[in-house]
Amino acid sequence: MSTSGGRGRSTLAFRFKHRESVEEGVQRILIEQIDDAVRSASQKNENPLEAVHSIRKRIKKIRCLLRLARTSMGDRAYRLENAYFRDLAHQLSDVRDSQILAEAFEKLESTHGSPALQRDRRMLEEHRKSMVVLVEVQNLLPTLENRLVLARDRLKRRKLGSRGWRSFKIGLDREYKRGRRAFTAAYSAPSYEAFHEWRKRVKELNYSIRILTPLWPDPLGVLATRTGELGDKLGDDHDLGVLERFLRTSHRRNGHRLRGPTFHTIARRQKELRAQAKSLGSAIFAEKPKSFVKRIGALWAVW
Repeated sequence: MSTSGGRGRSTLAFRFKHRESVEEGVQRILIEQIDDAVRSASQKNENPLEAVHSIRKRIKKIRCLLRLARTSMGDRAYRLENAYFRDLAHQLSDVRDSQILAEAFEKLESTHGSPALQRDRRMLEEHRKSMVVLVEVQNLLPTLENRLVLARDRLKRRKLGSRGWRSFKIGLDREYKRGRRAFTAAYSAPSYEAFHEWRKRVKELNYSIRILTPLWPDPLGVLATRTGELGDKLGDDHDLGVLERFLRTSHRRNGHRLRGPTFHTIARRQKELRAQAKSLGSAIFAEKPKSFVKRIGALWAVW
C-alpha cells in the first residue's frame, strides 16, 4: 500500500497553486478528488475491488481537506459533509477489507512464506471472490457514483469563509499534535487500535504536507516522502492486524487451531514494522507543534 503518492493527474493536482488562496485551493482540490472518485465508480471494465480502493483513497483525502478547512467552512457544514463522506467510506469497508486481506497475505508470503500457509491463501481467495460478487449484486459502484455527483454539486455551491492561512494553520496544528499524541500512545500501550489511530493521524499529516509542498519543494518534499514511508509501514502493520482478526474468526468458525504458522509469521512481521515505524516517527515528530506550524506559516507568507 502507498500513502506517499502514486502517479497520474490527481497526484499532481493534490497541492496548492501559486497565488491561490487557501479557500480557492481547498475547494478546487475537493472537486478534483470527487471527480477522480466518480471516474473510478463509472469504469465499467475496471476490477471492482480496485475501483473501491481508488474511491476510498479519494474519500480519505476529501475528509482530510474538510478537516483543514473546518474553520472556513463552519462547524455545521463541516459536520454535515464529513458525516456524508464517512458514510460513503463505511459502505466500502467490507469490500475493501477483502482486497487488503489478500494483499497483506501476499506480502507476508513473499517475505516469510512457507508451504503451511496454503490453506489460509485458499480461504482468502474465496473471500475475495465473494466480495466481487457482492459489489455487483448490490449495484454498489453506480450507487456510489450518484452520491458522489450529488456531493460534488453541493460542494461547488458551498461558500468558504475568507480566513486565509489562519484556517489551514488551525487544522495543521491539530493534525500534528494528534500525530504526536498517537505516536506516544501507540508505544506506551501497544495494540491494534492504538497503531490504527496513529496510522490515521500520519496519513492526515502526509496529505496536508503534500498539499503544501510547492511552498518549499525540497524540504517539504522530503517530509512528504518520510510521512508517506511511515504511513506505508503503519499501513502494512494495520493490514496484518486486519488479516489476523479475519483468520482468527475464520479458524474458530471452522474448528481450526489458533496457533498456526500464519499467526507466528504475522507477529514477527509486525514487530519488524513497528520498530521501523518508531525510528521514522521519532524523526518526524521531534519538532514542537508550535515551531512546526510557525515555520510552515512563514513559508506561506512569502510564497
